[in-house]
Amino acid sequence: MNGTPEYRDQSALDLRFTLSEGTLDRRRLHILEEGSLSGNIGVEAGVVGASHFVSYLIDGKGVLNEVFACMELDPSAKAHWGPLGEVLGAVDLSFPSLGVKYSFVPVLKGWEEAQAQLQKIEHKIAEIKATGSKHRLGLRFDFPADKECRTPKTLVWVHQSSGYEVRVETVHSYPHESLIVSTRSTINLQKGSVT
Repeated sequence: MNGTPEYRDQSALDLRFTLSEGTLDRRRLHILEEGSLSGNIGVEAGVVGASHFVSYLIDGKGVLNEVFACMELDPSAKAHWGPLGEVLGAVDLSFPSLGVKYSFVPVLKGWEEAQAQLQKIEHKIAEIKATGSKHRLGLRFDFPADKECRTPKTLVWVHQSSGYEVRVETVHSYPHESLIVSTRSTINLQKGSVT
């Protein structure tokens, strides 16, 4: 990517959740930072503006794609809802053909109320960047801030546990609204599903 990305002040309340199967068409995503982990559940993750995507590559059986962004990507997806301003709810799904259980929980908080969560994820990401890890991934993108506002940022932290579980925590900050949206996702391979 060339130059400094432009920060467009979108609303936290416009975020939409999409979970799809198969290959994710990334042509509509403006990816600012990305990384990957290999394992029984491989992971490809990226910061997409003030949003994120995570593709879970499940032991040669298929791919689940989580996208949390201010756009609707695939209305025929396995699960989708939003915008966040209209719906705020957890998603819990099983995919027997892939041998996994998946959950996604978004939380919307005021800026001050969410500072502990933001700092916790920032610390985890800094630790990964300082020491490296083959089972953890940390992505961070800070947008240019205007003089009257806090720095807008997107944080993505991924932890792979024994190759059978992946946990993802994200933080999306919207300083002009004084809102922070955090998410927690978990995907587990079920017993007997590893080939």
